[in-house]
Parts: sequence; C-alpha cells; structure tokens
Amino acid sequence: MNRKVLFEAINCLSIFFVVCLSLPQSPVHAQGTHGPCPSVKVALYRKFALSDRNGVKRLYDAYANAENPGCCPQIVDPKKAREEYEKRRKILVDPVLTKMNADIKRFAEFNRVFLLDLEAPEFAEAILAYNERYDITKTLTIFLNDISDHLGEGSRLDIDPSKIGFIDTNIFFDPKRGVKGFVMPETGSVGEFCENSGKCQDVGEFIQSYAIRNGFSLIVDSSKPMSSEIQQVACIDLTNDFIATYNEFLKSKK
Repeated sequence: MNRKVLFEAINCLSIFFVVCLSLPQSPVHAQGTHGPCPSVKVALYRKFALSDRNGVKRLYDAYANAENPGCCPQIVDPKKAREEYEKRRKILVDPVLTKMNADIKRFAEFNRVFLLDLEAPEFAEAILAYNERYDITKTLTIFLNDISDHLGEGSRLDIDPSKIGFIDTNIFFDPKRGVKGFVMPETGSVGEFCENSGKCQDVGEFIQSYAIRNGFSLIVDSSKPMSSEIQQVACIDLTNDFIATYNEFLKSKK
C-alpha cells in the first residue's frame, strides 16, 4: 500500500471519531478481565505521521529519494518499476527506519511508558476510541529530529498511569444483551447494517466520548485480532456497562 492510500485510510478513522457527545459522567464497573490488570503509563503515537513532510526530516527525505528514479530512464513496466523502487527503498529507507525504531524504543524506556502505534496494522482495526491527550506524536517527532540524539528533560513525558478497556462489539447484536436497534441483517453483514442504518457512526461517536469521560486512554474491540501485548494491558471489560449506558442514552432521546 502506498503512503497516500494509507494516510487517507487513517484520516477516515480520525474523522470517524472526531465528534464527541455531551454525556453525563457515569461510573464504570469492570465485569471481567483478560487477566491481572496492571497500572500502566500508556502513550500513543502515529508512526505514519513521522514520515510526512512535517514529521521526521531524515525519514521524509529518505522516502522522497527512494521514490525518485534520478537519472535512470523512466521504467514503463509497473512490475519492473516496483522492483527498482524496492531496491532503492532498501538502501535508503530501511537503515533510517532501523535507527528510528531503536530511538523510539529508547524514548519509551526513558519515559517508562507502554508506547502504542495507533496505525500498526495488527492494532488499528481494533481501535474503538482513544484520548488525544495521550497522543505524543509531536513530542516524539521533536526528539527524533534532534540531531544530538540526546534524551533529556525535554524528552520527558507528563503522563499519568491510565486505563485501557475493551468492548466486544459482537454483543451489540445480541437480541437480549445488545444495543437497541442493532439487528443483524439476513446476510449477516455488519458492513451492510452500518451502511443502511447509520447507527454504527452514532455508537462510534458515543464510545469516543464515553472513553474520555470515564478516564480511558484507549478502548479496543476484543472481537478483532490483537497482539498479545495489547491483550495484556486492555484488561477492563466495558461491554455490558457501555451497552447499558448507550441504551439509557437512546431512551432519553425519545
């Protein structure tokens, strides 16, 4: 996938969760966990943003140079052009990424935070909501652009331990326990239901506000594939509490 397509997909995700509803504060009671629930200092970042024009300069320049065939004749065959690009990328971009990933790891260890990439392929699909207060992309970019490569007080994050919860969205369609009005179509397609009803965007906006008002840095969908690292920290089951809160909200709108 090229950088432009990936950026547009991520931008759509950001727009999807941009609206926050005004909700009353509600206490959250965990129903169960994926195991012991640790107190974790979580920081979030958007790795793809590091490669754009306003991101890490050396990475942006490396990609730009790799995409430029230079003095070589223009290659018409798409397969051959791709092969040549991959050769340039391996030479120009991969070393920069290797160094940058090592620096990101140092940054996380220095701040003693659990650092999550919101755009990681194995993670992005599972994100239901996140609190932008914990997005440290700008701070991380400043550090990665510092040619001194020094970790000092300017690199220290002011982040308190936070909660990460999970919601099983499959339960939304349960006739007895689910969200009011969520009825699976005969085709069994969630996408079809979302497209025809508009209810998925409404509930998505509600989850975002629910996360912020109840002090969660992140809420993920436990029905989606997730890495073992995420499963270790996303340990508060919010499914029943969220459904009850949302159904109460729907009732108050009538």
